[in-house]
Amino acid sequence: MKLRAAERAWIKYRDGMCDFAASGREGGSSQGMVIAMCRTEFIWEQAKKLSAQIDCRTSASDCSSFGTTADSDQCKRTNTDTESSACNDIDGNL
Repeated sequence: MKLRAAERAWIKYRDGMCDFAASGREGGSSQGMVIAMCRTEFIWEQAKKLSAQIDCRTSASDCSSFGTTADSDQCKRTNTDTESSACNDIDGNL
């Protein structure tokens, strides 16, 4: 659920930034193209960030940039049911 809310906020941010980037071309024939190119760039960058977070959670990568290093490392070492449920809670909050 937190990911969905974060993505909705990110979409508003992306749209605002791209509208601003194209504001000098308002009414011109290139305005739509500038917005589309800007959104594409934002989407590629966001996809890379999300992919890195997924890799961090599923591998031995350094997760310090996401603020979850200790939690992720603990989950990777987990073998008990109690610890597994704690890891699921962490996953559910991302």
